[in-house]
Amino acid sequence: MKIIWASRAIKELQKIYVFIEEDSPQNANLLIDEITNKVTALPLHPKRYNTDKYKKDNAGNYRAFEFKKVRLSYKIEKQSIRIVRIRHSKQYPKDY
Repeated sequence: MKIIWASRAIKELQKIYVFIEEDSPQNANLLIDEITNKVTALPLHPKRYNTDKYKKDNAGNYRAFEFKKVRLSYKIEKQSIRIVRIRHSKQYPKDY
């Protein structure tokens, strides 16, 4: 399965990186590496994480996980996994 990053998810990840980088460039790089590793592993077990409780009308193909106060939502498609959004877990979770 191919991994596709939505432009919105990329922008959100960049914002998180910049915020953390102000205090610790090393921690910002480490977080990005760890998130990237988790995303890269998704095709092996795409249903590993729970369904996304904030996705309206979710038929089970939208999933999400939290890691180090970052919440990542993704959609399982036929031939790919689409990274839909990334938010800091302290942000008010919005339905989408």
